[in-house]
Amino acid sequence: MYEMVLAGFENQKKRGQHSFNAHMSTSEMERFCVLDQKSQAILNTASSRFGLSHRAIAKTILIARTIADLMKKEAIEQSDILEALSFRRS
Repeated sequence: MYEMVLAGFENQKKRGQHSFNAHMSTSEMERFCVLDQKSQAILNTASSRFGLSHRAIAKTILIARTIADLMKKEAIEQSDILEALSFRRS
């Protein structure tokens, strides 16, 4: 697990991030957390269905970015959004 987290952190640095995913600014999110159309559609559906606030949506995207980093993915994929949503409390 330690190696996995370290590799995720190294990927963040290679991308040019200056802060951890959880502490990204809005401009950093726009730069490093780009969603494809299908991922955005999933997030929009979840937002409507569960009444997610803008803050909850942002946190979900940041969690999805962390999941993608741990899995050594360059981009956030649908599966990362779905997994991030699964961590939400009902």
